[in-house]
Amino acid sequence: MSLKFTTYNTDVEWEGAIVDACLQSITEAVEKRGKAKVCLCGGSTPVPIYNRLNKLDINWKKCTFTLTDERWVNLTCSDSNERMVKASLLANVTTNFISLYLESDCIGDALSRISQKLEQHFSDGFDLVLLGMGDDGHIASLFPNTEETKTALSNDFNSILLSNQSPVNPRQRISLSPKTLVNSREIILIIKGKKKREMLQLAKRTNDPCHYPVSLLFNTDNVSVRIMWCDD
Repeated sequence: MSLKFTTYNTDVEWEGAIVDACLQSITEAVEKRGKAKVCLCGGSTPVPIYNRLNKLDINWKKCTFTLTDERWVNLTCSDSNERMVKASLLANVTTNFISLYLESDCIGDALSRISQKLEQHFSDGFDLVLLGMGDDGHIASLFPNTEETKTALSNDFNSILLSNQSPVNPRQRISLSPKTLVNSREIILIIKGKKKREMLQLAKRTNDPCHYPVSLLFNTDNVSVRIMWCDD
């Protein structure tokens, strides 16, 4: 594993560096392999980054995107990560996007169908996974000390997706499995603030993904991990 930690003093500097890193990863994938497979984090933190990337000269038709996790809400809901991505990064561009949400009366059936689509497009992993982290050390809606997280971290868990519950609304979440998340050439973790840096340091010392899911990133093989932190 290659691990690089970089500190930035301002939002502008931090956002610009993340934009440059994402652009480099996507461009390199398209040039070397003919396509870029990218997994995106949700929430509010990456929105200005996505807005800046949207304005760049990217070969969008050669890219396929999906999400690290999704809130199980209708795509018209403001809580939808897919809605946020399509209104920022993917606004007014033609590209491929694999949704983690599907209208269904049975979430199990929906997960099975979504998993099939993910397998079709990402069976050999991602070129880039962009992750955020919560104050409690969670990533991709993999929350600390839950039965769902514990099960997903077990060696015999081979599903691409899992359904889990958030401690805050909207509670129903869908996550890529830990094995799926780290199956990437590059992972970029973006974090802001002293509190999150302290959590990251605690997670690294403890090295227990069940208690601090972000520590999963410290136990990856053949993956370049970049942690980009801004002291806001």
